[in-house]
Amino acid sequence: PLVTSYYLQSLQQDQKPLDLPPLDSNQNAAIGWPDNVRLLMVDDNPINLEVAQGMLEDMGLSASMAADGKEALHALAAAPADIPYSLVLLDCQMPEMNGYEASKNIRAGVAGKRYQQLPIVAMTANAMLGDKEQCLAAGMSDYLSKPIDPDTLKNMLSKWLLPSAEEKNQNQDTSSDSISDRASEKTDPHSSGMG
Repeated sequence: PLVTSYYLQSLQQDQKPLDLPPLDSNQNAAIGWPDNVRLLMVDDNPINLEVAQGMLEDMGLSASMAADGKEALHALAAAPADIPYSLVLLDCQMPEMNGYEASKNIRAGVAGKRYQQLPIVAMTANAMLGDKEQCLAAGMSDYLSKPIDPDTLKNMLSKWLLPSAEEKNQNQDTSSDSISDRASEKTDPHSSGMG
C-alpha cells in the first residue's frame, strides 16, 4: 500500500538530525504590532485559512476565521465593544455572500457603525485588470493577490495596522490612540494609495 517497507526502514535508521538555524523570535517582535490588534480572516477554503493563519503566526499575529461574508458580518457584530476587530482579510469569491457584498454591508453599517471605516483587504485569486477597481468600488481598502506572499502580507498589515512616522510623532504622548481610530483615518476606498 502507501507505506512501503523501504520507507519504514528509512524511518528506523539512525539519521543525523537536520542542522537548522534557531528560530529568531526577535525578528517578528521587532515589528512591534500594537497589543490590541484583532484580525478577521474570511475565506471559504479551509486550506487557504490554515496557510494564512500560519503566516500570521510567523509574524506574531493570529486571526479569527469565517467561511463567508455572512459569517464575517456576524463575527464583527458579535465582537465585544472593548476588543473590536482591527482589520478584515476578505476573500472575494465565496458562497452565501461573496467578499464584495460583505464589504458593501460592512461599509453600510450592517456589522455595526464602529466598523464602517474598518480596513478591509481583499484576497483574491483573480489578478485580472479591473479586479482592483471592483474591490475599491465595493468599499475595500486594499488588495492582495493569491497565492499570498508572506512578505507582501506583512507589508500590507504594517501599512494598515502600524502608525506612520508622522502619527508616531503626533501621538507620542498619547497611549489611548486605538488602531480603529488610526485605521479610519487611513481608510479611503477611493484613494490611489494601493500598491
